[in-house]
Amino acid sequence: MGAVGEYTPGGHVSYLFLSVMSLLHVCTYIMAGCLVHILDSSIPVYYVVVTAYVSNVLALMTHWMGHRRIVMWWHTAHMGHHINDYPPTRFLSDGYKELK
Repeated sequence: MGAVGEYTPGGHVSYLFLSVMSLLHVCTYIMAGCLVHILDSSIPVYYVVVTAYVSNVLALMTHWMGHRRIVMWWHTAHMGHHINDYPPTRFLSDGYKELK
């Protein structure tokens, strides 16, 4: 593994890790739904869970489309955001680096 702050492409994430993180993600939605239901019992738990889940799927699709050349203006804007604003050398650094 490289030094701290060094970007190493091709890292592998295990299916077990992804499964556990996905399960925790869903549990967070359910807990949020329960909390909203406790605060206002007129709102069913599943309203919050479904709304959060659908919002997350839409956000994921939007991000995914930014990495594909499906809509060119969105790809250009999104990848420019990644490359200019958050390059791996800035994102994976020990300290905060000001934006240009």
